[in-house]
Amino acid sequence: NVQLIEVDQPVLVCTRHQPGGRGREQRTWISEDGCGVYCSLGMRLNLSGHLHLVSLATGIAVAETLDQFHPGAYLLKWPNDLLLAGKKIAGILIENVIEAECIHSIIGIGININNEFMQFPQSLKGMVTSLKQQAGKSFSLEEIRCALVERVLAWIASLEAGAIGQVINRFNELSLPLKSRPISFHVNQRQVNGIYRGIDHDGAVEIEIDGGEIQRFYSGEIRV
Repeated sequence: NVQLIEVDQPVLVCTRHQPGGRGREQRTWISEDGCGVYCSLGMRLNLSGHLHLVSLATGIAVAETLDQFHPGAYLLKWPNDLLLAGKKIAGILIENVIEAECIHSIIGIGININNEFMQFPQSLKGMVTSLKQQAGKSFSLEEIRCALVERVLAWIASLEAGAIGQVINRFNELSLPLKSRPISFHVNQRQVNGIYRGIDHDGAVEIEIDGGEIQRFYSGEIRV
């Protein structure tokens, strides 16, 4: 459960290490001490029905931040994974609390920055990567963290200002390599196989199934 306390917002909480780091559906997020950016940004949101787009806007911010330090072919996998070279480099977890007319959002972000290959569990090797692995050098966690927060706040501000189309279009640009590829989509213990067609005007994922029918989903997980 999320307990709210009265503090000025936004507020950023960071750590060098998460012994109990987690992702979606209670999965474990491996957080090696001093190797990555592990933070939560708490803020009040002025949104009236587009909360599901916060994850997309945050993913865009993470991709653009990392590209600033190491240009690459970053790929956003709806709704909250960032890949580089076909491997996961960052994840996002959003938790929202609605009190009366006030929406509080806690935006959790985990990014593999200076992790070495041998630090990842054997079960994850080949599935995850780090900025250091891809660039061949180490990076300043503080510089990346500062740039990340600035970029996240900017994209959230755009979302609050009504730039829904801008968020959707940018997300589709960063997920373009997935478009027209076969995927399996998992939601509520159900699997849907089809062709990924991108994100629609409202942020729902579109999957073309047999016969050309388009199905839209607001929650679930893409697997490729």
